Amino acid sequence: MIIRSKAPVRISFGTCGDSDYYTDLIGYGNGINATTSLYSYCEIHPRKDNKVVLRSLETRQVLAFDRLEDINLGDRALNLMKVAALHYKNTGIEVVTYTDAPLESGLGGSAAHAVALVKAFDAYNKINRTPEEVAKLAYDWERGILKLEGGYQDQWAAAFGGLNYMEFHGRGKVNVVPIKLSDRDFEVLERELLLVYIPREKTGHEVHFEQRQKGPESVPILHMKRENILKLKEALEKRQFDEIAKILHFDWKIKRQLAPSITNDRIEQIYDAALDAGAHGGRFIGAGAGGSAIFYAPGKRSEVLRALEKFGAKEIRFKFERKFEDPNFIESIKKDVQKHRDIIQAMLDDEKILKIIEKISQNIIGSYRNGGKLIVFGNGGSAADAQHIVAELVNYFRFDRPMLNAIALTVNTSVLTAIGNDSSYDNVFSRQIESLAANGDVVIGISTSGKAESILRALKKAKERDATVVYFTGATGGRISEALEKDGIIDISLKVPSTDTPRIQEAHIMAGHIICEIVERELYGR
Repeated sequence: MIIRSKAPVRISFGTCGDSDYYTDLIGYGNGINATTSLYSYCEIHPRKDNKVVLRSLETRQVLAFDRLEDINLGDRALNLMKVAALHYKNTGIEVVTYTDAPLESGLGGSAAHAVALVKAFDAYNKINRTPEEVAKLAYDWERGILKLEGGYQDQWAAAFGGLNYMEFHGRGKVNVVPIKLSDRDFEVLERELLLVYIPREKTGHEVHFEQRQKGPESVPILHMKRENILKLKEALEKRQFDEIAKILHFDWKIKRQLAPSITNDRIEQIYDAALDAGAHGGRFIGAGAGGSAIFYAPGKRSEVLRALEKFGAKEIRFKFERKFEDPNFIESIKKDVQKHRDIIQAMLDDEKILKIIEKISQNIIGSYRNGGKLIVFGNGGSAADAQHIVAELVNYFRFDRPMLNAIALTVNTSVLTAIGNDSSYDNVFSRQIESLAANGDVVIGISTSGKAESILRALKKAKERDATVVYFTGATGGRISEALEKDGIIDISLKVPSTDTPRIQEAHIMAGHIICEIVERELYGR
């Protein structure tokens, strides 16, 4: 079976001291990066012999070894692939790697290559690792075994994926904090950002080395970079995307101070040309001196690209990798269940509420015994509750028995729309009550807020028709209680001890179920 894996390259929006050297200088470093739709790939193909074959489709290098002992890191050719082979000690395999990103682009391609290797070999050997464990192993290969200059962000970005704020506390301690943007937010950034490739004049390793040499004198600059990255984090979290350009521009100003070879006359000309063409700001990614650059150019991407193409720059088309974590809602669920339980407990402890539910049940039972009926109505969720209660009575609740006459005033759309159109929605229930309610009936109007004019008018009309008027509501009863209780229009009010609409509705349907069960059992003897 062929094993396939991939790991994304990243765009760095700014990094301050992501190596042990810098964290020793300034205490901690930080950075913001986002992985892209450009990947480094690794495939492991089984062979019929015991050879280990390493093949890079990018460099066209192929190395074959009869024994693991023949693998030598001295010549540096395909060294990451060699390290992986020596680490896992598998034989009889051909390892093939390739990438979407340009080599030496400053996009963390080497780390993505290492992470893809770890993931492929782990899959081949049925090993499960956390993203942090993957990142640490890839880091150890690059920094520990191969002694390649650089920090932590690239391996952690490739292993974790997504848009992240990272803090570096040294000796492998990296805190990864996702920055949560919507798909639409990412689309805005993709539309306004331009990523280009500019061939390097120095390798990233050389620039890293020079930065370390200047480290002690760069401490004030590093503190400025660290604060600037915190500003970028805030701008992203608040969706203040227009601020990104200023922050990137300032980061580039700071970064040029860290080592002279980060920039040169050509790089400065490229940057100035981008600004002249309409970019609001940007930065060169990676160690600098070429590689890749990103510019924030709202509405001017095409103009900026044309200006940069004169310097040999090429657009790198990309999308941000969407990595939406599976959210953990357990605590939120617990809080809502607790709120529900508290309200139900309050009702259980209130003898007055229990007697009210009993009284409503007795009135409905008496109505049915005297040939009456139940009419229920409400708006929105309360309309659904009305229909629910009626369904339990018309059909059955606990056991099969003859139907009970119950009507929900929210189901006849022709009647509802006719009244709403020809008269007023405020009359949508009162007109039906005028038609349907009679002496001896029980009418239940439901309003969680107590504000609905349509409920108020219908309850008044029900009293005019000599029906028993019942009102389901929340703790205060709102203006309906104020207007109708003092005049004796409402006969019975069931007030749930809450002002939270979802919790009130939950208590209403619980009370409705209790009433249905009492009515059914009393009338049909089970």
